[in-house]
Amino acid sequence: MKHLLLLCLFISSATFAQTTNYPGNGKSGFGGAVGQGTLAITDTGDSIFFRLTKGPGQFNDVLVFYIDAIAGGISSTQGLRGSGSAVSTAAAGYNNESQQSVLTFPANFQADLAVGFNKDTGNVFFYAFGVQTTGSATEIVPKGSNTSPNYTQKVSKASLGLSGPVTFKFIGTYISNTAYRSDEGFGESFAGFSRTTQGWQPHTATTFNTYSSLNALPVTISDLRAVKEKNRNVIKWTAAQEVNMEMYEVQRSFNGINFITIASVQPVNSSTTSAAYTAYDNAPRTGVNYYRLLARERGKAEVSRIVSINNFGGNNSIKVFRQGNIVTLALNGIEAGNYKLSIYNSNGQLLQAAILIHDGIDANKVITLKGAPAKGIYRLSIKSADASFSQSFMVD
Repeated sequence: MKHLLLLCLFISSATFAQTTNYPGNGKSGFGGAVGQGTLAITDTGDSIFFRLTKGPGQFNDVLVFYIDAIAGGISSTQGLRGSGSAVSTAAAGYNNESQQSVLTFPANFQADLAVGFNKDTGNVFFYAFGVQTTGSATEIVPKGSNTSPNYTQKVSKASLGLSGPVTFKFIGTYISNTAYRSDEGFGESFAGFSRTTQGWQPHTATTFNTYSSLNALPVTISDLRAVKEKNRNVIKWTAAQEVNMEMYEVQRSFNGINFITIASVQPVNSSTTSAAYTAYDNAPRTGVNYYRLLARERGKAEVSRIVSINNFGGNNSIKVFRQGNIVTLALNGIEAGNYKLSIYNSNGQLLQAAILIHDGIDANKVITLKGAPAKGIYRLSIKSADASFSQSFMVD
């Protein structure tokens, strides 16, 4: 599975991308949580955020987005079989031979993958030769609640096999963990489809939505990070190719979802040279603080990716796990920023190097060792301008 082996190590800059909002189709077969809700999709540079603002019903079933992002894919869910979980069953549209709701896609739409989530969990599923395979799990906030007004799912671009600005078609459907389908969704009206009489009946979609993050603001942001400085947090970033920018607003959140502006910074507006910026949070909260930039330009407002910093202190660490030539690097409490990753052999020779872009959220990064590693002890280190961590691992 090439999608599962994509590295989370790459050199890039964080370009602003506009959030696009989509209304539900107005239906209420399962109470209107999706059909009478709204969806916001945001490209934050390294991740895609799907944010559901719930309608009147409870969010107690599964929202599945079928996505057409590359050439090829499947024309319907016919033949798909899940792996047994609620989200997998819903994405496949199959529970058993008598509980199956086949969804056929429009002629100019072929699903490459599906992204599904409910109040408890989320998954990415890839489609190859009519077979559903599971990709990475996704983050859901809040988790385990039926009554929250908003639900946000974070999906890394690497887990989708995507990078840079993206454009994709999608159809959203609301479906139970037994594959019983509602008439609620995004991008498709489900005209003539009744949840009360047709929940396990086939349906042919005729329309879809399209999302694109290609139309970014005229500025490129790099090295966005948050670092500790005594009793305050410092938010730093570099901007290049600024054209008619009006303002940068530094926003903070304690849950990664609800943000408030804590500082405003006037842009230099230089299209020929880069400019370094600094802002301060003089009242951070103990625990994890999340930060993002809101950039304003001629009436437009777009947000950056989110970075975070853990103000507990003393819990920063990395751990290295190896299986074959795949190394998993676990980051715990590491501050957001760009890190130089290096792997050395027991003689101190540099074998491999890359740039690790870390958003400050605890995560696992996957590194593929070049060639077959010889037996011995190796050392992996990551370094930034403000911090350095290393750990040894063995190949036997």
